[in-house]
Amino acid sequence: MITKLLIASTCVVALTAGPVFSQATTATEEPKITYEDLAEGDLYFKETFTDWRLRCQKTAAADDYCELHQLLRRESGGAVAQISFYNLTNTDTPAILGANVTVPLETALFEGLKFKIDEKQPKVYPFSHCDAVGCHARLGFTAVELKWLQDGSIAKMVSVPFRGDREPVVVGISLSGFTAGYKAVVDNNLPN
Repeated sequence: MITKLLIASTCVVALTAGPVFSQATTATEEPKITYEDLAEGDLYFKETFTDWRLRCQKTAAADDYCELHQLLRRESGGAVAQISFYNLTNTDTPAILGANVTVPLETALFEGLKFKIDEKQPKVYPFSHCDAVGCHARLGFTAVELKWLQDGSIAKMVSVPFRGDREPVVVGISLSGFTAGYKAVVDNNLPN
């Protein structure tokens, strides 16, 4: 299944889903989108790994860049954040895995974003900026922390709202399918 994400600047504005390489539509179905229908720069979901999806960006060179993505929801079902993991190469830091996190606007940026894998000690990351989509933090993980993610069952992310009662918002991140998804990210982004 290819799911197309239309991008206006860096803002995701629409989602449309349809089976891969199918052209038939009916009055009650959404139009089917094939890989060939995607324009350069469009984002699409290539594969699913339990609770994770391989999100890729189409390029002219046909070696699309991919990352491991999960839309994070409240217990009530509403989307509250998103996280995308990507492989780091050629870095001068001990981090070998990066992640981009987006949380809602009106988050208390000075509180930072806390990230915890299972019962390990949490780390606090600063927010880098906010835009029309939300507030963003960039996370880095060492080889040991990558192993914790691969062997773990759940991670937790905590942010604090700027307004209201300022009760911390704790979001669970399922790690089911993370290992297979991470392997797909590495394999997909290897040079041809």
